[in-house]
Order: sequence, then structure tokens, then C-alpha cells
Amino acid sequence: MQLRGYRLASRALASGAGERRSRNAGSGGEFLEHRAYEPGDEPRFVDWNVYARSGKLFVRRFAAEKATRVYAVLDNSASMQNKQDIARAALSFAQPFARLDRWFERSIPDLHTGLTRLALEKPGLVLLVSDGLEPLTGIRTGLTALTARGFDVSWLQTLTKDDLEPPTGAWRVNDAESPNNSLEIDDAARRRYLERLHAHLESLAGLTRALGLKLTRLESAAPNDIFLALRRSAMLERGA
Repeated sequence: MQLRGYRLASRALASGAGERRSRNAGSGGEFLEHRAYEPGDEPRFVDWNVYARSGKLFVRRFAAEKATRVYAVLDNSASMQNKQDIARAALSFAQPFARLDRWFERSIPDLHTGLTRLALEKPGLVLLVSDGLEPLTGIRTGLTALTARGFDVSWLQTLTKDDLEPPTGAWRVNDAESPNNSLEIDDAARRRYLERLHAHLESLAGLTRALGLKLTRLESAAPNDIFLALRRSAMLERGA
């Protein structure tokens, strides 16, 4: 798994001058790091002192002065309680890719309330980790509020095998949103649940497409699975 050279992709304007802080080597800004010389790099950025010591070519990289605000938003609703390991692993994995940006973590009680409140802050990139298992109307309100303010949203939708493939046969389930309620489940109820789930997921995918947002599914806390989810949804991009 080759992670070097990636950063979180965002169309969001950076704070201040409106240019995202860049990984490009430049003459201004603070020194960031050395990296191995690659064909096409400008010779003026070669660190000849390092070459004298090691005999290898490295270029200096600088960070520009402006940075994108990255809001790492964790859905803390009841249905997410058994997915916290996946959610927190995803945010921990993603944070290094935002090291040139300003990272803010938020925990929200639900998407409607949390996202509409977030929309009142300065625009930036929202990295949302949520299962999305709540009424579509509230989700639409929250996402629309963000996009209207110029936020760019990348959504890692955390769903477990039990969400997508509940066991067959008769069994009892507790309502995650109302712990005092429980239901007897049989195969007929399972079929109805899956029909409603797939319809909800299709509607959610349609909503994010209409708003121009990135959405990808994440079912594992394994670093390689998180990386592949970020890559297949274009949430990561190669830095120059």
C-alpha cells in the first residue's frame, strides 16, 4: 500500500485568500520536508547539501501559507455505536493526508442537527463518517445547507454485515434509536427491511450525486480497506 504523495481532495476554498495550501515545492512558505528527486522537478529546489552528504538527489518541499479547513465529522447517533471502531479508524487513517490543512473534529448527534449547525462555520472540506441510517429528509436538509455555503463533502458510509445481511430465521432485535423497544424478526420482516434499506441507499446515492458530493461505502476498519475506499471515490488525490 503506497501512501506517499497523497492528500485529501477538495474543491473547497481555503481560508483567507481562497487558495488551498499546497504540497508543491515553492519559494515561499514554511519548509515541509525532503523527497526524492523525480524527473521534471525544478533544479532550483534540489538540496545540494543533502546531495553532498548522501550522493542522492532530494528536493525541498514547502507549504504555502493558506490551508483548507477539514472538518472530520463523526456521526455519534445510536445506530453508529457498534461502528465506532470503523469510524474512528477511518478518521485516524485520513488525518495524515490533511497534514497541510487545518483539522477540526466534530461529533454530531444526528445528520440533520449536526450538519445544519456545521454549515454556520467557515466553509471547508467535510469528511463525514456515518451510516446514513436516518430519515432522508433530515439528511437532505443538512447536506443542502452545507453545499449552499460552499462546503465540499466527502462521505464514508459505514455499514456492517449485519446492516446489509441480517441473519435469517426468527430472532429478536433491539431498536438502536429506542433501546426500550424490541422486535420479533422473521424472514418476511427481513425481506421488508432489506427492501426499505436498498431503497434508502439508492435515494441517498441519488441525493449525493445531485449535490455533487463524494460517497463511498466502508465496511471494515482495516487500513487497506479504508485506503481503497478513499481512492475509489476520488477522496484522495496525488499531490504535485
